[in-house]
This record gives sequence, C-alpha cells and structure tokens, in this order.
Amino acid sequence: MFRALPVFPMAEIGERIDTDALRFLGFLGSHIVDNLLAYGFKVRGTARSASKLAALSSYWEKKYGQGTFETAVVENMEVEGAFEDALQGVSGVVHVAASISPLIDSSPKDPSRVIDPVVNGTRYILRSAAAEASVKSFVLTSSSFAAVFREKNQARELDEDSWNTVSVEKAYSLPLDDPNKLAHIYAAGKTLSERAAWKFYKEERPNFIVNTVIPNFNIGPTIGPQAPRSSGEVINQAVSGDMSRLKTSFHLLWFVDVRDTAALHVHALVSPELSSGGIRMWAVSAPFNGNDILRVLRELYPHRTFRPDFKDLERDLSSIDHRRACELLGGMRAMFVATAATRSALRPVIVASTHARMMSSSNTVHENDPETLEREKDRSLSDEKVRKPDIKSAPGWNENLASSSEDHVKADRHEHKGSVEDLQQETADNAQAHHKDGR
Repeated sequence: MFRALPVFPMAEIGERIDTDALRFLGFLGSHIVDNLLAYGFKVRGTARSASKLAALSSYWEKKYGQGTFETAVVENMEVEGAFEDALQGVSGVVHVAASISPLIDSSPKDPSRVIDPVVNGTRYILRSAAAEASVKSFVLTSSSFAAVFREKNQARELDEDSWNTVSVEKAYSLPLDDPNKLAHIYAAGKTLSERAAWKFYKEERPNFIVNTVIPNFNIGPTIGPQAPRSSGEVINQAVSGDMSRLKTSFHLLWFVDVRDTAALHVHALVSPELSSGGIRMWAVSAPFNGNDILRVLRELYPHRTFRPDFKDLERDLSSIDHRRACELLGGMRAMFVATAATRSALRPVIVASTHARMMSSSNTVHENDPETLEREKDRSLSDEKVRKPDIKSAPGWNENLASSSEDHVKADRHEHKGSVEDLQQETADNAQAHHKDGR
C-alpha cells in the first residue's frame, strides 16, 4: 500500500510538494500525486529505496516533465525524525497512513505491537512537519474503521463526529480465538492513529492546519505502470469465471471512486473552504456488495454468463453524512448505478486505465471497447472541471492563522476525553479485568 505524503504549496503553483511515505506504491497515493502534478505542483515521494518508485517516476517524468517528481529515501518511518530531511522546504503534507495488515500478520497476538507503530508513525511525521517552518497544511488519510465497526443488520447514522470506540476496547479485551479479534485490532490502529493527529493539533498548536479524509473502499483505474490492486484482481477473476472471492471481498462496504478520494485530499490541502482546518471529511459514495459487481459485469459483457446473485449477501444499512464531499466535488461518482454509465464506470478497473491502456497480467480480460473508453475519458475530463478546487483563488496563508485559537477549536470535537495513552491504558485495564472475570 502506498503512503503518499504529497507536500505542496498552499498558494503558489509550481512550489515543492513533498509526498512523504510513498513507501509502498499505493493505489490511492499514486492518484493523489497525479492530481498534484496535474496542477503544476512539484512532488517529492518517500520510499524505502529509490528503486521502489522507479517505474512511476519514469511515468510521471514523461507525462509532466523532468524535475516534477523526486524521491526521498525513508528507510523506517517508525523511527522519530525519519522524515526530517524529506520534509525540508515543503508547504503541505499528505500522510496516506501505513498499511496495518503486515503488522497484524507478524504480531497477531499482541495488539500493542500492531497499534503502537501506526500511532507513533503519525506522531513522528507531525512532529517533523511542525519543525519545518514552510509547512502550512497537513492532511491525514484516515479510514472508515476509525469512525465505525460495521456489523450486519445494524443501521447507524454516521457523520464527521462519529468515532469507533468499540474496536479500541475490543482489540485488547477479546480472546485470541475470537473471529473478530484481528479486525478490531486493525480498526483500533486506524482509530488511535487519527486520534493522535487531533491530539497533536489541539495541544501542540502547530503553524499549519490539519484536515483528515475518511474513505472506505476505493475502486477505479490504476495510475501508470502499476499492477492491478487486489479489488481489481477479484473483479478480473470474476470476469474469468472464478467467483470464489467475490462474495467475501466486498462485505458491508461503501465504495468510492479513487479519483474522488484523491480530489478530496487536494481540497483538504488547498481549498479556501477548508482553510480553517480541523475538518474530518467522509469520502464515500454508496454501499455495495458482490451482487452489485455481478450486475455491472452483466452489463459490460452481455454475451457472457455469470452466476446468479448471491442470496445471503448483506448490505451496510448505515447512513453516512457525506454532504461536504458532495458539495466540494459536485457529487460523487456513481460506480454501481444500473445505467449505461456503468459501462464506463467499472471498465477502468478491468482494463486498469481510463485511457485505453490494457493490463498485461495473465488473468486480465483484453477486450477493447474504444468507444466506451473514449466516453469515459471525455467524462473524466469534464468532471474534473467541477471536482478540482480553485487553487489560484486560494488566499495566501496568514502566518498567524495556523497558530490562532480559532484554528484549533474544531480539533476539540475530534479529541477523545483524555489522551491516546490514557485511552490505551484504559482499554488494556479493561482487557485485564475481562480476563480475570473469564469474559
């Protein structure tokens, strides 16, 4: 998973953007970087080694010109000060948070060994950003897991003030053999990581604004010479007749077009509407499941036979207040609406590019439909006129603005009562009590 730290200027196009934590070539991160480069910003991406970004660097150099994208090596983001060199001279930071899954795989029995590195990574990059006087804006990619732990047949009303306190407790209290243990550990890491960001913003009062974006399931085309992401692989397998993962891979999720999520990150960095900071913003479109994908595949390939709909697939019953994102983008892209538009909505996942570049993996369906792809290209170009923030009209940053008390009022409502450490200690104590009680 790619962790993008696009760091870029708030008022002047053409200044240096540092994309910190491009450690893992990521689906979302590459779209964020591509958005910034398209605006004319210069982007610096961090990676464990420069070779990790070689293919994308070459792609962006050809697309946007020499010197627009550069790589900074950060071998271990879990070491304090690891980002200091990478952040020198940058004006904005996007921290597309690290993948927790590898940590869970290596330490499934110890929540602290999974959660602490993720929380510390967020703290460390914020501290490094605060030490760099040029930084004016910081955006953290959070997760819907930081707001809610979804369960079937449960309808919730979710908004920008929703927090997942359930998983923070259950990550420590559930027994090791509980089937939801690892999922709660994952969710707790996402929750406490974002909490740490808001705690820092409230207490340290840095000279930059902080906003967070809360996506759920990103889907859409890949950028440049990237292999299909796992979601694309599942869909390609379904096209090829293998439905084994279609039922379980899309469970109680809300999809969002990755291009919308990337555009919202740019808004969070530079839009005048969000320049006060302290904003949490949902990046979701609508709930979906494997049956929605089957329906679109039938439209894309009417000459093929696909299995009947799954009879026992649940759909998330929650309602999510995503009005802020809809207002900024002029509406969210609809990926699974049963209209002719779906032919150009899901096809980019299958062909890996909205501009007719066919994927080269062995399980890819090589079906060329230039007319559909051209419609998608035209649609994307027209959509961007609405979706892109008016950076040129963004006001210059008042250097006193970010340190004024007004900038941190909104952080209060995102801050848990007590520190992150207190919350972790409380949940650890609860877990110990549960263990003694035999629960």
